[in-house]
Amino acid sequence: SNKQLKAQMQYAAIGHKLISPDGWILQANKAACDILGYTEEELTQKTYQDFTHPGDLLINKQYMEQLLNGDIDTFQLD
Repeated sequence: SNKQLKAQMQYAAIGHKLISPDGWILQANKAACDILGYTEEELTQKTYQDFTHPGDLLINKQYMEQLLNGDIDTFQLD
């Protein structure tokens, strides 16, 4: 259910962000806020590109395109 998913995201020990297809941060859990040094409200005024290392922007864009095209189900960059 949505309640369970929201609780799992919010209380996870690692940072999670929910990102729109055009890159805007829609939600962030406490761990992500603590790691990045922003409140959730501040993060929702930013895009994932604001926090992506310049050297990772191209590969991130490629993964996002594959994700939106349905070629992959998920991806992760560290």
